[in-house]
Amino acid sequence: MVSSFLGKIPADTYTTVHQVFHPKDFYLQVGDLVETIFDSVPLETISKRASLTASVSALLCLVTILQKREEFTDRQVSEAIRLRMEWKYALHLSLRDPGVRPDHLCAFRRQLHENESSKAAFQVLLDRYQIVMCNSELPMPLLAEEVITAICWMNRVSSVAEAFQQALNVLALREPDWMRAVITPSWYFRYLSSSLKARPTSSLEELEKAALKYGADIAYLLQCIQRSDVEGISILAEVEHLRRVYQSNYETTTQTEGILNQWRRDKCIYAVSNGAGCTAPNGRGNAQTQSWTKVQKDQTTRT
Repeated sequence: MVSSFLGKIPADTYTTVHQVFHPKDFYLQVGDLVETIFDSVPLETISKRASLTASVSALLCLVTILQKREEFTDRQVSEAIRLRMEWKYALHLSLRDPGVRPDHLCAFRRQLHENESSKAAFQVLLDRYQIVMCNSELPMPLLAEEVITAICWMNRVSSVAEAFQQALNVLALREPDWMRAVITPSWYFRYLSSSLKARPTSSLEELEKAALKYGADIAYLLQCIQRSDVEGISILAEVEHLRRVYQSNYETTTQTEGILNQWRRDKCIYAVSNGAGCTAPNGRGNAQTQSWTKVQKDQTTRT
């Protein structure tokens, strides 16, 4: 059982996973080669900047790389770590470990993005990962800036689509006749629940195209709500949340042909208008700021 920044693979994980998975499984290979992957990586640069231990930094770095490979949002990867034993093997976690919270992943990426030395250290890790895992499906070369941005954008596009769908569902239940008069036929197929669960792409070009499509539809819906004389729909919690998400993720300009939406390329996933740090959704439009003290505590008190 390999020892590394992440410690040894826990006995329960090692035994159970080898009974179920082939030794050549990708995640088993990652878990077995962790020490080699992190060889010569200046992890202390990331740890010192983020005030984290080397083991916590290593865990979050490796999660970020695997997240890019799977093209998972933060919530999807958090669920994968919690439920999939091969992920626990790759990350040297016990089968009983609850995993990593989505907001911790966001905060960690923001720290990487905002500090050039941390980003450079993460680039060293990406280079090592690609050399060691030469059969990886990820394209070469992987650039730290692109990896961080792609994951952030995946989360942002997902949060925009989800907020829009929540607003549509509530409006359809409350004012079905009004909704039938304003929606376009394409919306039914575009915003089905199953479509939001599909794996998103990590191509920045495709993500921006999707974001602009959502932005145009949201702008249209908000205009219809503003012009409507239906009482109470403009102050519904889901509509107010949608309005905040829209304002946080788009810049708008009014032209003769209508409103032009521009995707905010510099925004963090849960960016808010007052410039607060990384936060995670907590109910309808509420948010709770998370501290690095909590991140450190959660990730260093494993049993």
